[in-house]
Amino acid sequence: MVHIQFYGYNAFKIVEDKLEILIDPGRNLKWNKLNSLIPKQEWNGDYMFITHEHDDHADFAIKIAKHTGAQIICHKDLQAKYKKKLPNDRIIGLNPGEQTTLNGITVKTFLVLHGKVTFRFFKKNFTISPSGYSSIGFIIVLPNKTIMNLGDTIFLPEWENNPPMKHPDILMVPAGGQMTMDPQDAAKFVKAVKPKIVVPCHYRWHILFYKRKIDVSPLRKICEDHNIVFKEMVPGEKWEI
Repeated sequence: MVHIQFYGYNAFKIVEDKLEILIDPGRNLKWNKLNSLIPKQEWNGDYMFITHEHDDHADFAIKIAKHTGAQIICHKDLQAKYKKKLPNDRIIGLNPGEQTTLNGITVKTFLVLHGKVTFRFFKKNFTISPSGYSSIGFIIVLPNKTIMNLGDTIFLPEWENNPPMKHPDILMVPAGGQMTMDPQDAAKFVKAVKPKIVVPCHYRWHILFYKRKIDVSPLRKICEDHNIVFKEMVPGEKWEI
């Protein structure tokens, strides 16, 4: 059995047997809750995957790694920054298109492209999060399940005919439309990849006083049309597969 717990944004914990994996533990950016997305009492894990360095994904990663002894797997550019805070053997840096094996699991990486976000606050328009930030996608091959996580990315045109992989067991797909694919583009990605299970993420979030929640029904419909399990999770929810 594989257990998945969701903490908001792109923060997940995956447990298979005695192996525990964290993805993007990050920080809550709501103005009155600038804490770790993962409660401190749940800071445990063997490996921690960081898709990119934004606070809502990577903040608290170093503290959690020091607390748990977990190895961090991230983009090589981010590895160079983390080396100043952790021993070299605790950080594994990969470029898009590379792979490695970790204690019986295989990790493959692929290119993603972080998008922009524009919002209006006190009658002014703000644009943050330009493309880049050493973003990377992960395919995590466990003994019994294959999990695909994209972090924050827009839809790349080449994915329509040549996705990073096909038929993963679980696809964690961003669908918020700011910094990431919107539900329509996420549906296109699902149609190209054809996973068994889709877990939408990064479509309910806060940046200080700004709150965003997107209707992901187009993504749900494409899953229903292709007999794909569609699983919406709320922060704190656990799911056994």
